[in-house]
Amino acid sequence: MQSLFWFFKGEFPSIWAVLLLGFPLLRKPLLWLMNRTGHGEMMVLFGFLVALGGAQLFAEMGLKADLGALVAGLVVANSQKSDELSKTLLNFKEFFLVAFFLNIGLTGTPQWWMLGVSMVFIVLIPVKSFLYFWILTHFHVRARTSFWIS
Repeated sequence: MQSLFWFFKGEFPSIWAVLLLGFPLLRKPLLWLMNRTGHGEMMVLFGFLVALGGAQLFAEMGLKADLGALVAGLVVANSQKSDELSKTLLNFKEFFLVAFFLNIGLTGTPQWWMLGVSMVFIVLIPVKSFLYFWILTHFHVRARTSFWIS
């Protein structure tokens, strides 16, 4: 059942979750607020408020929070200032991405068998390059272009 209802948190959502179908009606007030925020720090705060507010609203209704953040982002997309909002939040996206991979990398300690696997991959790199070159030349891509791609 979990795979069938991927948007549930594990229990059935609240009966009030039906009200979330009206979430797109918040588009005009949110766009009005986004146009009034200005630039810089206020735009960053607005972006976090929309994402975290949508996540919290969906979580309170018994649905997954990441679905709420996605829907909130879809509601404010395709507006005049959505491109500016995307550019101001890009630095935070990169920061969270680096923090995520650091967290993953620091939680596990390397084992000796991992060294062997990495050596196998290093040996396979020239094989992969040769296969790319061979496939691309068989698709009638110029040899020079195939070489640079591979």
